[in-house]
Amino acid sequence: VSVRYADLDLSTSEGRAALEKRIQDAARNLCGLDEAPATGTRIASPSRRACYEKATSQIGESIARAAEKRENKG
Repeated sequence: VSVRYADLDLSTSEGRAALEKRIQDAARNLCGLDEAPATGTRIASPSRRACYEKATSQIGESIARAAEKRENKG
């Protein structure tokens, strides 16, 4: 899954927070957390929660890499 960030200023806390939210939203979509559970419960399945946790576990590192990549281009 790709997350766009070219429009964000990653040198600011607001820009980093916006990127973090985009990553979390992409992970929710990828892992199906926004889909209605098939069992009739509102609780996401353990596999969907595990997927989300894995996908978002390194958000800080992802943001740092994106900021560094941006600096090297600029």
